[in-house]
Amino acid sequence: MQVSEPVEVVSAEQIKTLLPTVVEVRVPALGKIPREGEGEELLVAFDTRLEPVDSDWEATGGAMAADLPNPNSLGLVTGELTNTGLHFNSPKIWKNGQIDPKTGFSDPCILTSGDVIAIVHARSSQVGFFGSAGLNGESEQLLKIEVARSVDGGKTWSHSDVSASVYGDFAGIFATSGHGVVIPFPQGETWAVPLVCRKVDGTTTHMTMRSADRGLTWVAGQPIGEDMDETAYGMLDGKLVLSARRTSAYKNGALGRFWAVSDDAGLTWSEPIWDENLPAAACNAALITSDRGLFFAYPGAGRQEGYLAFKRNMEEPWENLGKFTEGACGYVEGAWIANRLVLLYETPAGIYARTVQI
Repeated sequence: MQVSEPVEVVSAEQIKTLLPTVVEVRVPALGKIPREGEGEELLVAFDTRLEPVDSDWEATGGAMAADLPNPNSLGLVTGELTNTGLHFNSPKIWKNGQIDPKTGFSDPCILTSGDVIAIVHARSSQVGFFGSAGLNGESEQLLKIEVARSVDGGKTWSHSDVSASVYGDFAGIFATSGHGVVIPFPQGETWAVPLVCRKVDGTTTHMTMRSADRGLTWVAGQPIGEDMDETAYGMLDGKLVLSARRTSAYKNGALGRFWAVSDDAGLTWSEPIWDENLPAAACNAALITSDRGLFFAYPGAGRQEGYLAFKRNMEEPWENLGKFTEGACGYVEGAWIANRLVLLYETPAGIYARTVQI
């Protein structure tokens, strides 16, 4: 495979010119939008994170000090892939967090279909994922699921809180950062977004958030698995494929992923199977659907080095293709564009991108 040189998508230093208190940019989500004429525009959403404002962040249910309910913001940056490579424009702050009253945004997940875009993300006030008390508590004690929707390629947006449609009896839910999947059926599209769900007893599971009207309304599928966390979706042989990390892996260092398959767009799933053959770190990864098969891009142990694997069909095993980057590699996101992989990945300085030709 041929891997391009890295291109900066967005850096913390760039965002400091817009929000001086930002210390890091993280958690990329990537979508593609058709342009007038020909070609596609790239749309990247990302977290902009402040220094922690809570000294007792564990008491508010933060997984880490800079996670929600830290008053973080979401940013957007557009770009393009041309014959000369990747090019990205100046970023902007899209959803602005604030300290008083405390409001934070995080974990964007993008779906696109033509000019219709949905960005599913988390919104907090007083608590994070592990402090959220579910729908029966006060609204300030709920980690909310919000959907931003555009029907004009991102020029204008409408915003809605869909927590009541999908929460059920769970105490905490957030959509996995990265991208969801648009699944074509004869009767229309089904949009699928992966969710991480926390039960009242503290255990975690996976569930699919589904829309049959291009992001206007949402319902939840059946929860599956235990100790399941951030998840990637892709399509192979007409089936929705799930790859999920363990919640416990952040502390115990376990390398690998859960795998499961759905025949009904995430309404139900096969029993998740833990597999260590692809030694992904406790970090989010990307499943990327293409006309050749399914790609899996993931960070290695210690969030160092990025790896790529390929699966031609459901019957064949994963083929290791090698590394797409050396050095620091955190969360990975990607898309198949113009017969090339576009891969985004976190570094301490910011989010970078490379193209890969197979």
